[in-house]
Amino acid sequence: MKRIFGISDEVDEEELRKREEREEERFEQEELRWEREERMRFEEDQRRMRAEERNVVFRSRSLDRSNVLQHQFSRSIEKANDMASRAKAYKDPQKRLDMYRSALDIYVPLLRKTKHLLDGAGKKNLLRKVESCMEAAEYAKKELETKSRKGICGDCLYFNGGMAEWCWLDNIACQVPIILHELTWPSTEHFFQAQKFEDPSLRERIRKTMDPIEAKRLGRTSKPLRSNWEEIKIGVMYEATRAKFRQHESLRSKLADTAPYTIVEHCGDRIWGDGGDGCGKNLLGKILTRVRDEIIEKASSEKDAAAATLNNAIAADQAGNRDDALQLYKRGIAKYLKIAKSLPKKDRDSIFKMLSQCVARAELLDKRQRRNSMEKRRSLSGAAAPAPSAPPIPTAIPITPVIVLPTTSPVIPTVSDVVVVEP
Repeated sequence: MKRIFGISDEVDEEELRKREEREEERFEQEELRWEREERMRFEEDQRRMRAEERNVVFRSRSLDRSNVLQHQFSRSIEKANDMASRAKAYKDPQKRLDMYRSALDIYVPLLRKTKHLLDGAGKKNLLRKVESCMEAAEYAKKELETKSRKGICGDCLYFNGGMAEWCWLDNIACQVPIILHELTWPSTEHFFQAQKFEDPSLRERIRKTMDPIEAKRLGRTSKPLRSNWEEIKIGVMYEATRAKFRQHESLRSKLADTAPYTIVEHCGDRIWGDGGDGCGKNLLGKILTRVRDEIIEKASSEKDAAAATLNNAIAADQAGNRDDALQLYKRGIAKYLKIAKSLPKKDRDSIFKMLSQCVARAELLDKRQRRNSMEKRRSLSGAAAPAPSAPPIPTAIPITPVIVLPTTSPVIPTVSDVVVVEP
Protein backbone atom coordinates (compact mmCIF):
# COMPACT_ATOMS: atom_id res chain seq x y z
CA MET A 1 0.00 0.00 0.00
CA LYS A 2 2.85 2.39 0.80
CA ARG A 3 4.46 1.60 -2.53
CA ILE A 4 1.18 2.26 -4.43
CA PHE A 5 0.67 5.70 -2.91
CA GLY A 6 4.38 6.60 -3.00
CA ILE A 7 4.80 6.73 0.75
CA SER A 8 8.33 5.86 1.82
CA ASP A 9 9.58 4.61 5.17
CA GLU A 10 11.70 7.75 5.53
CA VAL A 11 8.51 9.86 5.78
CA ASP A 12 7.18 7.58 8.52
CA GLU A 13 10.45 7.83 10.37
CA GLU A 14 10.37 11.62 10.07
CA GLU A 15 6.83 11.76 11.41
CA LEU A 16 7.81 9.42 14.22
CA ARG A 17 10.75 11.63 15.10
CA LYS A 18 8.59 14.77 15.12
CA ARG A 19 5.96 13.04 17.24
CA GLU A 20 8.62 12.02 19.76
CA GLU A 21 9.98 15.56 19.85
CA ARG A 22 6.49 16.90 20.53
CA GLU A 23 6.04 14.34 23.30
CA GLU A 24 9.34 15.38 24.85
CA GLU A 25 8.37 19.06 24.71
CA ARG A 26 5.02 18.29 26.28
CA PHE A 27 6.71 16.27 29.01
CA GLU A 28 9.15 19.11 29.74
CA GLN A 29 6.26 21.60 29.93
CA GLU A 30 4.43 19.29 32.34
CA GLU A 31 7.52 19.11 34.53
CA LEU A 32 7.87 22.90 34.56
CA ARG A 33 4.20 23.29 35.39
CA TRP A 34 4.49 20.72 38.19
CA GLU A 35 7.50 22.48 39.68
CA ARG A 36 5.72 25.86 39.47
CA GLU A 37 2.62 24.49 41.17
CA GLU A 38 4.72 22.76 43.80
CA ARG A 39 6.59 26.00 44.54
CA MET A 40 3.32 27.95 44.78
CA ARG A 41 1.82 25.29 47.04
CA PHE A 42 4.86 25.41 49.31
CA GLU A 43 4.75 29.21 49.53
CA GLU A 44 1.03 29.08 50.29
CA ASP A 45 1.66 26.56 53.06
CA GLN A 46 4.33 28.81 54.49
CA ARG A 47 1.98 31.80 54.54
CA ARG A 48 -0.79 29.73 56.11
CA MET A 49 1.53 28.41 58.81
CA ARG A 50 2.75 31.90 59.66
CA ALA A 51 -0.84 33.13 59.87
CA GLU A 52 -1.78 30.22 62.10
CA GLU A 53 1.18 30.93 64.36
CA ARG A 54 0.03 34.53 64.75
CA ASN A 55 -3.50 33.36 65.51
CA VAL A 56 -2.15 30.92 68.08
CA VAL A 57 -0.36 33.76 69.84
CA PHE A 58 -3.54 35.80 70.07
CA ARG A 59 -5.65 32.84 71.21
CA SER A 60 -3.10 31.79 73.77
CA ARG A 61 -3.43 34.94 75.86
CA SER A 62 -6.07 33.19 77.90
CA LEU A 63 -3.98 30.06 78.26
CA ASP A 64 -1.21 29.27 80.59
CA ARG A 65 2.31 30.27 79.54
CA SER A 66 3.57 26.69 79.49
CA ASN A 67 0.71 25.61 77.24
CA VAL A 68 1.60 28.37 74.79
CA LEU A 69 5.22 27.24 74.67
CA GLN A 70 4.20 23.62 74.24
CA HIS A 71 1.91 24.54 71.37
CA GLN A 72 4.59 26.62 69.65
CA PHE A 73 7.09 23.82 70.14
CA SER A 74 4.74 21.30 68.50
CA ARG A 75 4.07 23.60 65.57
CA SER A 76 7.79 24.19 65.02
CA ILE A 77 8.52 20.45 65.12
CA GLU A 78 5.80 19.83 62.55
CA LYS A 79 7.22 22.54 60.33
CA ALA A 80 10.77 21.14 60.53
CA ASN A 81 9.52 17.59 59.90
CA ASP A 82 7.64 18.82 56.84
CA MET A 83 10.80 20.48 55.47
CA ALA A 84 12.89 17.36 56.03
CA SER A 85 10.31 15.18 54.24
CA ARG A 86 10.06 17.64 51.34
CA ALA A 87 13.84 17.67 50.95
CA LYS A 88 13.87 13.95 50.14
CA ALA A 89 11.71 14.55 47.04
CA TYR A 90 14.20 16.93 45.39
CA LYS A 91 16.65 15.43 42.89
CA ASP A 92 18.84 18.54 42.77
CA PRO A 93 21.45 18.26 45.58
CA GLN A 94 21.53 22.05 46.00
CA LYS A 95 17.78 22.20 46.69
CA ARG A 96 18.02 19.26 49.12
CA LEU A 97 20.91 20.90 50.93
CA ASP A 98 19.04 24.21 51.29
CA MET A 99 15.91 22.48 52.60
CA TYR A 100 17.84 20.37 55.13
CA ARG A 101 19.64 23.48 56.37
CA SER A 102 16.30 25.23 56.85
CA ALA A 103 15.04 22.27 58.86
CA LEU A 104 18.20 22.29 61.00
CA ASP A 105 17.72 26.00 61.65
CA ILE A 106 14.49 25.01 63.42
CA TYR A 107 15.62 21.74 65.02
CA VAL A 108 18.83 22.94 66.68
CA PRO A 109 17.36 25.99 68.58
CA LEU A 110 14.47 23.84 69.77
CA LEU A 111 16.90 21.25 71.07
CA ARG A 112 18.81 23.90 73.00
CA LYS A 113 16.01 26.12 74.38
CA THR A 114 13.10 23.77 75.07
CA LYS A 115 14.70 20.92 77.02
CA HIS A 116 12.26 21.47 79.91
CA LEU A 117 9.34 20.69 77.59
CA LEU A 118 10.68 17.22 76.65
CA ASP A 119 10.95 14.01 78.60
CA GLY A 120 13.69 11.46 78.09
CA ALA A 121 12.04 9.73 75.12
CA GLY A 122 11.18 13.08 73.49
CA LYS A 123 14.76 14.31 73.77
CA LYS A 124 16.10 11.10 72.18
CA ASN A 125 13.57 11.33 69.38
CA LEU A 126 14.42 14.96 68.62
CA LEU A 127 18.15 14.25 68.80
CA ARG A 128 17.71 11.34 66.37
CA LYS A 129 15.89 13.62 63.92
CA VAL A 130 18.68 16.22 64.14
CA GLU A 131 21.37 13.60 63.48
CA SER A 132 19.43 12.16 60.54
CA CYS A 133 18.94 15.61 59.03
CA MET A 134 22.63 16.46 59.47
CA GLU A 135 23.70 13.22 57.77
CA ALA A 136 21.36 13.86 54.84
CA ALA A 137 22.66 17.44 54.51
CA GLU A 138 26.27 16.19 54.56
CA TYR A 139 25.48 13.64 51.87
CA ALA A 140 23.81 16.31 49.69
CA LYS A 141 26.85 18.56 50.16
CA LYS A 142 29.21 15.74 49.17
CA GLU A 143 27.07 14.96 46.12
CA LEU A 144 27.13 18.63 45.11
CA GLU A 145 30.93 18.74 45.40
CA THR A 146 31.25 15.52 43.40
CA LYS A 147 28.94 16.86 40.71
CA SER A 148 31.12 19.93 40.17
CA ARG A 149 34.41 17.99 40.24
CA LYS A 150 36.27 17.84 36.93
CA GLY A 151 39.45 16.32 35.56
CA ILE A 152 42.18 14.87 37.72
CA CYS A 153 41.31 14.58 41.40
CA GLY A 154 43.51 12.43 43.64
CA ASP A 155 44.43 9.22 41.84
CA CYS A 156 41.38 9.35 39.51
CA LEU A 157 40.59 11.13 36.25
CA TYR A 158 36.93 12.16 36.09
CA PHE A 159 35.49 12.84 32.63
CA ASN A 160 32.23 13.23 30.74
CA GLY A 161 31.13 14.53 27.37
CA GLY A 162 30.71 18.07 28.69
CA MET A 163 34.37 18.51 29.69
CA ALA A 164 36.29 20.10 26.82
CA GLU A 165 39.65 18.69 27.94
CA TRP A 166 38.52 15.08 28.35
CA CYS A 167 35.49 14.76 26.06
CA TRP A 168 37.53 12.61 23.61
CA LEU A 169 37.10 9.74 26.10
CA ASP A 170 33.32 9.86 25.66
CA ASN A 171 31.57 7.67 23.08
CA ILE A 172 29.12 10.36 21.93
CA ALA A 173 31.12 13.58 22.25
CA CYS A 174 34.07 12.04 20.35
CA GLN A 175 32.66 10.79 17.04
CA VAL A 176 35.46 9.02 15.15
CA PRO A 177 34.91 6.16 12.67
CA ILE A 178 36.00 2.63 13.52
CA ILE A 179 36.24 -0.51 11.38
CA LEU A 180 34.81 -3.67 12.95
CA HIS A 181 33.28 -6.80 11.46
CA GLU A 182 34.43 -5.61 8.01
CA LEU A 183 32.18 -2.52 8.27
CA THR A 184 32.87 1.15 8.95
CA TRP A 185 30.92 2.57 11.89
CA PRO A 186 30.58 6.35 12.38
CA SER A 187 31.38 6.03 16.10
CA THR A 188 31.75 3.53 18.92
CA GLU A 189 28.21 4.41 20.04
CA HIS A 190 26.83 3.29 16.67
CA PHE A 191 28.58 -0.07 16.93
CA PHE A 192 27.53 -0.64 20.54
CA GLN A 193 23.85 0.19 19.95
CA ALA A 194 23.68 -1.93 16.77
CA GLN A 195 25.00 -5.02 18.54
CA LYS A 196 21.92 -5.04 20.78
CA PHE A 197 19.90 -6.58 17.96
CA GLU A 198 20.11 -9.64 15.74
CA ASP A 199 18.01 -8.10 12.94
CA PRO A 200 20.49 -7.15 10.13
CA SER A 201 18.17 -4.44 8.76
CA LEU A 202 17.92 -2.72 12.15
CA ARG A 203 21.70 -2.91 12.60
CA GLU A 204 22.21 -1.31 9.20
CA ARG A 205 19.67 1.39 10.00
CA ILE A 206 21.58 2.31 13.17
CA ARG A 207 24.91 2.21 11.32
CA LYS A 208 23.69 4.65 8.67
CA THR A 209 22.54 7.29 11.18
CA MET A 210 25.09 10.08 11.29
CA ASP A 211 24.31 11.28 14.81
CA PRO A 212 25.43 9.08 17.75
CA ILE A 213 22.58 10.51 19.85
CA GLU A 214 20.09 9.27 17.27
CA ALA A 215 21.83 5.88 17.26
CA LYS A 216 21.50 5.76 21.04
CA ARG A 217 17.79 6.63 20.82
CA LEU A 218 17.17 3.86 18.29
CA GLY A 219 19.09 1.40 20.45
CA ARG A 220 16.99 2.25 23.50
CA THR A 221 13.57 2.29 21.83
CA SER A 222 13.84 -0.58 19.33
CA LYS A 223 12.93 -4.17 20.18
CA PRO A 224 13.53 -7.04 20.61
CA LEU A 225 16.99 -7.10 22.18
CA ARG A 226 19.34 -10.04 21.88
CA SER A 227 18.54 -12.69 24.47
CA ASN A 228 22.10 -12.68 25.83
CA TRP A 229 22.67 -8.92 25.64
CA GLU A 230 23.27 -8.47 29.38
CA GLU A 231 26.00 -11.13 29.25
CA ILE A 232 27.86 -9.76 26.21
CA LYS A 233 27.38 -5.97 26.49
CA ILE A 234 30.60 -5.40 28.43
CA GLY A 235 32.57 -7.37 25.83
CA VAL A 236 30.96 -5.35 23.02
CA MET A 237 31.90 -2.06 24.68
CA TYR A 238 35.47 -3.31 25.22
CA GLU A 239 35.76 -4.31 21.55
CA ALA A 240 34.53 -0.91 20.34
CA THR A 241 36.75 1.04 22.75
CA ARG A 242 39.85 -0.97 21.85
CA ALA A 243 39.22 -0.39 18.12
CA LYS A 244 38.75 3.34 18.69
CA PHE A 245 42.17 3.83 20.26
CA ARG A 246 44.07 1.29 18.18
CA GLN A 247 42.85 2.78 14.89
CA HIS A 248 43.46 6.45 15.80
CA GLU A 249 47.04 7.32 16.72
CA SER A 250 46.33 10.77 18.16
CA LEU A 251 43.68 9.37 20.54
CA ARG A 252 45.99 6.51 21.49
CA SER A 253 48.69 9.00 22.46
CA LYS A 254 46.23 10.99 24.58
CA LEU A 255 45.01 7.82 26.29
CA ALA A 256 48.56 6.77 27.12
CA ASP A 257 49.14 10.19 28.73
CA THR A 258 46.37 9.48 31.28
CA ALA A 259 48.58 6.92 33.06
CA PRO A 260 48.71 6.16 35.96
CA TYR A 261 45.29 7.60 36.87
CA THR A 262 42.15 5.47 37.15
CA ILE A 263 39.62 6.70 34.58
CA VAL A 264 36.09 7.40 35.87
CA GLU A 265 33.09 8.49 33.77
CA HIS A 266 31.49 11.15 35.97
CA CYS A 267 27.81 11.15 35.02
CA GLY A 268 24.38 10.07 36.28
CA ASP A 269 24.60 6.61 34.68
CA ARG A 270 25.05 4.05 37.46
CA ILE A 271 26.06 1.25 35.07
CA TRP A 272 28.63 2.77 32.73
CA GLY A 273 29.47 5.78 34.94
CA ASP A 274 29.86 6.57 38.64
CA GLY A 275 26.24 7.74 39.03
CA GLY A 276 27.34 11.28 39.87
CA ASP A 277 27.87 10.30 43.53
CA GLY A 278 30.57 7.66 43.19
CA CYS A 279 28.16 4.76 43.77
CA GLY A 280 27.93 3.63 40.11
CA LYS A 281 29.75 0.65 38.58
CA ASN A 282 31.85 2.84 36.21
CA LEU A 283 32.10 0.09 33.58
CA LEU A 284 33.21 2.43 30.79
CA GLY A 285 35.93 3.97 32.96
CA LYS A 286 37.23 0.50 33.84
CA ILE A 287 37.25 -0.51 30.17
CA LEU A 288 39.18 2.64 29.21
CA THR A 289 41.72 1.98 31.97
CA ARG A 290 42.13 -1.62 30.80
CA VAL A 291 42.62 -0.64 27.14
CA ARG A 292 45.19 1.99 28.12
CA ASP A 293 47.18 -0.45 30.25
CA GLU A 294 47.18 -3.01 27.42
CA ILE A 295 48.46 -0.41 24.92
CA ILE A 296 51.26 0.69 27.25
CA GLU A 297 52.22 -2.91 28.08
CA LYS A 298 52.47 -3.85 24.39
CA ALA A 299 54.50 -0.72 23.58
CA SER A 300 56.86 -1.41 26.49
CA SER A 301 57.61 -4.91 25.19
CA GLU A 302 58.26 -3.55 21.68
CA LYS A 303 60.50 -0.89 23.20
CA ASP A 304 62.79 -3.61 24.51
CA ALA A 305 63.06 -5.08 20.99
CA ALA A 306 63.91 -1.64 19.57
CA ALA A 307 66.59 -1.16 22.24
CA ALA A 308 68.12 -4.54 21.32
CA THR A 309 68.24 -3.51 17.65
CA LEU A 310 70.06 -0.27 18.49
CA ASN A 311 72.47 -2.19 20.72
CA ASN A 312 73.32 -4.42 17.74
CA ALA A 313 73.79 -1.29 15.60
CA ILE A 314 76.24 0.13 18.13
CA ALA A 315 78.17 -3.15 18.25
CA ALA A 316 78.40 -3.27 14.45
CA ASP A 317 79.45 0.40 14.36
CA GLN A 318 82.20 -0.17 16.87
CA ALA A 319 83.38 -3.25 14.92
CA GLY A 320 83.69 -1.19 11.72
CA ASN A 321 80.72 -2.72 9.86
CA ARG A 322 79.35 0.65 8.75
CA ASP A 323 76.79 -0.65 6.24
CA ASP A 324 75.27 -3.14 8.70
CA ALA A 325 75.34 -0.51 11.45
CA LEU A 326 73.47 2.00 9.26
CA GLN A 327 70.71 -0.48 8.45
CA LEU A 328 70.36 -1.46 12.12
CA TYR A 329 70.29 2.19 13.16
CA LYS A 330 67.47 2.89 10.69
CA ARG A 331 65.53 -0.17 11.80
CA GLY A 332 65.88 0.56 15.52
CA ILE A 333 64.98 4.26 15.12
CA ALA A 334 61.91 3.35 13.04
CA LYS A 335 60.77 0.90 15.73
CA TYR A 336 61.13 3.50 18.45
CA LEU A 337 59.22 6.17 16.52
CA LYS A 338 56.46 3.66 15.72
CA ILE A 339 55.76 2.84 19.37
CA ALA A 340 56.43 6.31 20.79
CA LYS A 341 52.77 7.42 20.48
CA SER A 342 51.69 4.43 22.57
CA LEU A 343 53.82 5.36 25.58
CA PRO A 344 53.19 7.98 28.31
CA LYS A 345 54.64 11.43 27.77
CA LYS A 346 57.50 11.01 30.24
CA ASP A 347 58.66 7.88 28.40
CA ARG A 348 58.36 9.61 25.02
CA ASP A 349 60.52 12.49 26.23
CA SER A 350 63.27 10.13 27.39
CA ILE A 351 63.10 8.20 24.10
CA PHE A 352 63.43 11.32 21.93
CA LYS A 353 66.39 12.59 23.95
CA MET A 354 68.12 9.24 23.60
CA LEU A 355 67.35 8.93 19.87
CA SER A 356 68.99 12.27 19.01
CA GLN A 357 72.49 10.78 19.29
CA CYS A 358 71.53 7.66 17.31
CA VAL A 359 69.88 9.74 14.56
CA ALA A 360 72.94 11.97 14.26
CA ARG A 361 75.25 8.95 14.01
CA ALA A 362 73.02 7.29 11.40
CA GLU A 363 72.97 10.49 9.32
CA LEU A 364 76.76 10.68 9.40
CA LEU A 365 77.07 7.05 8.26
CA ASP A 366 74.54 7.67 5.48
CA LYS A 367 76.45 10.73 4.24
CA ARG A 368 79.69 8.76 4.18
CA GLN A 369 78.03 5.91 2.33
CA ARG A 370 76.63 8.26 -0.31
CA ARG A 371 79.95 10.05 -0.75
CA ASN A 372 81.83 6.76 -1.12
CA SER A 373 79.30 5.56 -3.67
CA MET A 374 79.64 8.76 -5.71
CA GLU A 375 83.44 8.59 -5.62
CA LYS A 376 83.37 4.97 -6.73
CA ARG A 377 81.15 5.78 -9.72
CA ARG A 378 83.38 8.72 -10.75
CA SER A 379 86.54 6.63 -10.46
CA LEU A 380 85.03 3.99 -12.74
CA SER A 381 84.06 6.67 -15.30
CA GLY A 382 87.49 8.35 -15.06
CA ALA A 383 86.09 11.79 -14.22
CA ALA A 384 87.82 13.99 -11.67
CA ALA A 385 86.09 14.05 -8.29
CA PRO A 386 84.69 17.51 -7.47
CA ALA A 387 85.03 19.10 -4.09
CA PRO A 388 82.79 17.26 -1.62
CA SER A 389 79.56 19.02 -0.76
CA ALA A 390 77.23 18.40 2.15
CA PRO A 391 74.58 15.85 1.06
CA PRO A 392 70.95 16.45 2.04
CA ILE A 393 69.43 14.74 5.05
CA PRO A 394 68.15 11.33 3.90
CA THR A 395 64.38 10.95 3.87
CA ALA A 396 64.57 7.29 4.80
CA ILE A 397 65.23 8.22 8.43
CA PRO A 398 62.13 9.75 10.06
CA ILE A 399 63.21 12.66 12.25
CA THR A 400 60.79 14.18 14.71
CA PRO A 401 60.93 18.01 14.99
CA VAL A 402 61.68 17.85 18.71
CA ILE A 403 65.10 16.23 18.04
CA VAL A 404 67.90 18.81 17.84
CA LEU A 405 70.79 17.38 15.82
CA PRO A 406 74.32 18.25 17.00
CA THR A 407 76.43 20.50 14.76
CA THR A 408 79.67 18.62 15.43
CA SER A 409 80.52 15.13 14.22
CA PRO A 410 78.75 12.72 16.56
CA VAL A 411 80.54 9.91 18.27
CA ILE A 412 79.40 6.32 18.36
CA PRO A 413 76.78 5.99 21.11
CA THR A 414 77.33 3.54 23.91
CA VAL A 415 74.99 0.78 25.01
CA SER A 416 74.17 2.66 28.20
CA ASP A 417 72.92 5.58 26.08
CA VAL A 418 70.46 3.38 24.21
CA VAL A 419 68.94 1.11 26.82
CA VAL A 420 65.86 2.81 28.22
CA VAL A 421 65.36 2.40 31.93
CA GLU A 422 61.86 1.06 32.59
CA PRO A 423 59.71 3.41 34.70
